[in-house]
Amino acid sequence: MKSKINSPNILVIYERKNRELETAILLQSKFLEAGIDCRITQFYWGFDFNLFKGAPDILVVPHLYNDLSVARLIARYGRPKAIINLQYEQVLSDKWEKLGHHNPSASAKNGFHVCWGSETATRLVNFGVPEDRLLMIGAPHLDLMSRASHDVCLNIKKELGERFSIGFDSDWVLFLSSFTYADISPYRLRMNETVSGSNLSDFVYIHTESRNHIISWLEAALLANPNKNFIYRPHPDELSLAVVNQLEDEYRNFRVVSYGSAKQWIMASDIILSWYSTTVVESHYLNKMYQILRPCTLPDNFDSVLLKKAKFITTKEEFLKSFKFNSEKNFPLKSSDVLAYYDNISGDIASDKLVGFASSLLGAEPVARFDVSKISVLKAKLISFGAFGVFALYVFSKKYHVDRFFRKITFLDRWFSEFENQFFDCKEVESIKASIKNYCS
Repeated sequence: MKSKINSPNILVIYERKNRELETAILLQSKFLEAGIDCRITQFYWGFDFNLFKGAPDILVVPHLYNDLSVARLIARYGRPKAIINLQYEQVLSDKWEKLGHHNPSASAKNGFHVCWGSETATRLVNFGVPEDRLLMIGAPHLDLMSRASHDVCLNIKKELGERFSIGFDSDWVLFLSSFTYADISPYRLRMNETVSGSNLSDFVYIHTESRNHIISWLEAALLANPNKNFIYRPHPDELSLAVVNQLEDEYRNFRVVSYGSAKQWIMASDIILSWYSTTVVESHYLNKMYQILRPCTLPDNFDSVLLKKAKFITTKEEFLKSFKFNSEKNFPLKSSDVLAYYDNISGDIASDKLVGFASSLLGAEPVARFDVSKISVLKAKLISFGAFGVFALYVFSKKYHVDRFFRKITFLDRWFSEFENQFFDCKEVESIKASIKNYCS
């Protein structure tokens, strides 16, 4: 990532690289094709902070929850004419829907909120978000697979196979993990509870028990299917991987891989497995065989509002048997259920609609009032100065090769690790651009 030169018309901000960077690059390419200046930045990339003056016309952000979110954006990037919220978390559990944490509140309602499907739009309207602030365009991240033919998927499989020494002439079984609370540290649990305003201790038990059962299932499948390659893809926030890494040490046909996006691995794989991840929708979109594993019954209010409509595999015996009939595409989810949450599942290009809408806002007077208090913005500004200070220390330490010294401080080690996990470099971007040309219109 490089430092800025001036404020672009549109700034696309991402937070989690593996989840969001590909979509950000897709949007940027379409904005540039439309003749609109657009840049991508990570939320902690200090060189793109506008702490004193100036602002992009439009901010495109991964989430927009409340006054705190709005104040933080204004403090860090200036006051834009509009904020477009991509809402990367839309298919929730009943518990999260009732908590309302993901629903835009207060001044955040004045942003424009991308809705993948009618169910999300209904939820937000019922919460009080004005209908004219909802962008019913479908899911932009599904556009990344709009041209993912069999040959394209095979080429991606060959590329990933060569990179990770995984035989691409065998079947690949991909497990998309969501065990973010399994063996979570007390520190991270408290941090998540503070953000959500809720006790999440039950999540720890549910995630850990389910993870342990599924690891046992996967080990049995490894023994029963030595000619298949199993790939475990951790969630970006899944940090406790000791049990999984132990399995990788014991079995040659089991790999733990965080590289790249889930989309790439779904396209490359032959069978996709999930516990709770809604990325199975991308498997459904590509007509790829997938299964949802539920060794433990999830509380009704915990389960995903979409996945609870699916047919589950609930026993190890049923799981092992499924490998013998993986050519029979009796999908766990019905297309009609998927359509309610992903309106472009039939092939519409959501990113084109988003670019068209954003283009209509440029050159106009500010289209949204974000009435957050000056005190809130000042507090957010001070926090942003602190974030910039840590960022500057990180850049300095990398340039002069003294980061080992600073990493002895636990606080800085956590921040530096987050930076390294989320920042991109030019080579990475060029690789993604080259890849998505192959499977996106």
